[in-house]
Amino acid sequence: MLVTTIIKYTFNYLLSLISIDKSFYKIILSFIEISSGLSDLSSINIPVIYLIILSSFLTSFNGLCIHLQIKLFLSKNLSYTSFFYSRIVQGIISVLLSIIFYLI
Repeated sequence: MLVTTIIKYTFNYLLSLISIDKSFYKIILSFIEISSGLSDLSSINIPVIYLIILSSFLTSFNGLCIHLQIKLFLSKNLSYTSFFYSRIVQGIISVLLSIIFYLI
């Protein structure tokens, strides 16, 4: 938790040096920690479909905090690379299902 907090505040500082839109800034920071990221996404003024897409991908993919924890505890028999790619695929499937259910 401490590492991700340091990373989040470092990104926060670096992104504040670059004058970018606050919405884009919150989207980038939401990939670091899932619970505060979803809270930040709810305060962005963008169309609902984009919020659904972002939140479904973040929920499936998880944040950097979870990935760091999993990488630490994976055994020698399991590859983090395959886990990472499977999370990306799971995120894409989640986004596609969310779009389908939104359109229904």
